[in-house]
Amino acid sequence: MKQGQQYVENTDEAKQARKEAAALPLNHYDDLNVEEVQKKIQGLSKDDIETLRDYEKNHANRKTLVATLESRF
Repeated sequence: MKQGQQYVENTDEAKQARKEAAALPLNHYDDLNVEEVQKKIQGLSKDDIETLRDYEKNHANRKTLVATLESRF
C-alpha cells in the first residue's frame, strides 16, 4: 500500500448495495437528484418504477421521491 492511502475492505453490505444498484432500470441512479429521477422515469414500466421505489425506500429514502414513484403506479 502506498503511503497516505487508506484501505477499507468492502463489506458485504456495500457489495450488495452495488449489486442492487447495477440492476436498476436507471443507470447511475444513486448519483441522480430527485428532479433528475423525476424526469428520467417518464416512460418506464410500472414494474421498473416499483423497483426504483423499493430500492429508494431501502437506501436514501427521499420522501419526495418515494411519493413521486408511488404516484406513478
